[in-house]
Amino acid sequence: MIKTIAVFCVIGSPILAECPVATDLETGIGLTLQDDTVEIYRLFRPGVIEVSTDRDDGTVGKTLLGQGVYVISYYDTQNGTLVSGSRTNISFPTSPKDMPLPVPLATGSFTTVMLSSGGFSKEQLTIKWGPLSEAIYGDCTYDMIPGTLTYNSENYDHQEVVHYLPELGFGSLYSYFDDDMDEPDVVPVIAIAVSGEEQ
Repeated sequence: MIKTIAVFCVIGSPILAECPVATDLETGIGLTLQDDTVEIYRLFRPGVIEVSTDRDDGTVGKTLLGQGVYVISYYDTQNGTLVSGSRTNISFPTSPKDMPLPVPLATGSFTTVMLSSGGFSKEQLTIKWGPLSEAIYGDCTYDMIPGTLTYNSENYDHQEVVHYLPELGFGSLYSYFDDDMDEPDVVPVIAIAVSGEEQ
């Protein structure tokens, strides 16, 4: 589960000193979406990035991303405590730190096993990375690799477009689409900042 929209050009690297850099993942990097949602990206452990999103009901959505891209777990917390029955874990055939980093024009696939409160299920993940491009969030400019991640299982298929920022080491969700939708759900990123700074 991963969400995003950026303006494309063709260069890279942060253009202002206050633009977040990879070391800011220690404290957190915040992405503000067009709907005013703020997603905070933090280093959880080597090879894993945690994304936190505060919700109006007081819960916090958490997603763990292998190499900042591959969803390996998602769950909800309230007052710092796991919400019962909310956790889903996705097992890959390799550890997060050994998962392949996005590379322009590369492709790949994984067979994964999902464990949730509903039991086990298998899923096929197919990945296609596009050419190196550029993302602009407010005054900050970064290299960006767009990727299409397609998930197929017995009961549910969906597709995500992810914008991976090599200089920061994570990707944000640009769009989401499944068979029950008429068109993809797209929520643009409009700003980026070190967590705690005005965005």
